Amino acid sequence: MTSSISYTLGTEVENLVLGGSAGISGTGNGGDNVLTGNGAANTLTGLAGADFLDGGAGADTMAGGLGDDTYVVDSTGDVVSESGGDGTDTVISSIAYTLATGLENVTLTGNAALNATGNAVANIVTGNDGDNALAGLAGDDRLTGGGGNDRLDGGTGADAMAGGSATTPIRSTMSVTPSTRPAATASTWSTAA
Repeated sequence: MTSSISYTLGTEVENLVLGGSAGISGTGNGGDNVLTGNGAANTLTGLAGADFLDGGAGADTMAGGLGDDTYVVDSTGDVVSESGGDGTDTVISSIAYTLATGLENVTLTGNAALNATGNAVANIVTGNDGDNALAGLAGDDRLTGGGGNDRLDGGTGADAMAGGSATTPIRSTMSVTPSTRPAATASTWSTAA
């Protein structure tokens, strides 16, 4: 379904693409929806279901609601909101990004040197092909560097960290000497060759 005016999907319709050049709204239904904005500042609301929301080039406001939602962020003006406990939500970002409360995972795209930061819950933070600085903060996080010379900082919690294909410095909150091994509850790490 394509619409150049604000539109709410009816039942039995899964996808909505906003057309035109005006900043308009698109709202899903109880199903798994794909909502795509135009080049203006759009408001996308997914409601229930595992929704995929991509606001397009403008400074967009996106809310997925219940379900495991995925958001595409490509502007520093993009706002993603989740109330938490609504599912496992993922942000796919081509810019530096810090997860807000209610979001669980962030994946960086492209090959630019970007930063990604988690929040107070267990996060999955994944880098791109550039030189990334990834931080998990609190929670039992999983950080994966991707390509490039990445910097990983798990923060507090029992974190798992893996570097990418280049040299990756890893910071942990525990102390390790060559004669000791990390405890099972401490941070673990590896770097790929």
